Amino acid sequence: MLSASTEIRIVTRGKASLLVDGGRAHKILGAQSTVTVGGADERAYVVRTSYDDQFMAALTKKLGWGLRSEDSEGPRDLLTEELPPKEPTFLERVRDVAMEAARSVGEPLRELHGRVEDVTYKTDKSDIVTEADHQANRIITTVIENEFPDHSIFSEESEFREGSSSYTWVVDPVDGTGNFAHGNPQYSVSIALLDDDEPVMGVVYVPETDEIFHAIRDGDAYKGEKRIVTTDRDTLAESMLLSGYDPDGEFLTHFYKETQGVRSLGSAALNLCYLANGSADAIWEYDTYPWDVAAGIVIARAAGATITDRYNEAYVVEFDAGERKSLLGSNGLLHPALYEHLEKSNLV
Repeated sequence: MLSASTEIRIVTRGKASLLVDGGRAHKILGAQSTVTVGGADERAYVVRTSYDDQFMAALTKKLGWGLRSEDSEGPRDLLTEELPPKEPTFLERVRDVAMEAARSVGEPLRELHGRVEDVTYKTDKSDIVTEADHQANRIITTVIENEFPDHSIFSEESEFREGSSSYTWVVDPVDGTGNFAHGNPQYSVSIALLDDDEPVMGVVYVPETDEIFHAIRDGDAYKGEKRIVTTDRDTLAESMLLSGYDPDGEFLTHFYKETQGVRSLGSAALNLCYLANGSADAIWEYDTYPWDVAAGIVIARAAGATITDRYNEAYVVEFDAGERKSLLGSNGLLHPALYEHLEKSNLV
């Protein structure tokens, strides 16, 4: 392990085999060939994973390593009551991969946060993409492809990659790119897994605060290792609401005085996580794309939230090109009052 400014010259004594990156590049060299190794012009980010655990567990078993008694002398005896490590379920492994992938882009995103100059407008002035989006997307999709080569990947920032299984990953490498580009910390990394279009796992990571939200369908929702649940408020007058894109300000107009306030953060994924965490009682999104909300929906529902569209029908993640959907989310108890006021305000 050397500094990027260090240069090494290797001169072969005879015929030699040059392997780069574990054999991805291979070349046969003759005698007196010179190989120069130095730092690259572009910085590379190492993706840290913990997927060699099974190898280490097998090695430990074969070599007789493990917990030992404190009172024995010399080579200490193994405790016979030591239990074998529990094998993770498929969705637990998927969640762990998603969490590793999300965290792996935290450092490069923090370095670029608020210092973005190259901004591209996708549809209008509020719909932007930066090089940071593409960089984070490349890292995340590479991790997924390596771990699950037969899975499909649907990302906001790259072409659809079709796999042979029923599983599809839905990735938004930077949800809240406008906030990110302007130095606002309210942005997130959103990664979900769908099984036949049904969201079954969700991870949302907040690089600036190093918070990570995650859940598996039919399981609990977590912020880090702490279980989270929604609030139990059931009246609008006691409730705090979050709103996404509100083009005419109608939601703010009709709900601000009826509640404890309406806040807009600029990240649909974070809105759903704050609903799950009890930091808000309800959320309204005028329109959403699947990558905006797929992960957050799993987390919010696992925490006890009710998620519907503007017609009070269960929200379904769909991938029709160019189609956006409204989203209404609440702690469940508040949903009837929330929807009733939505109807009275002619927002349905």
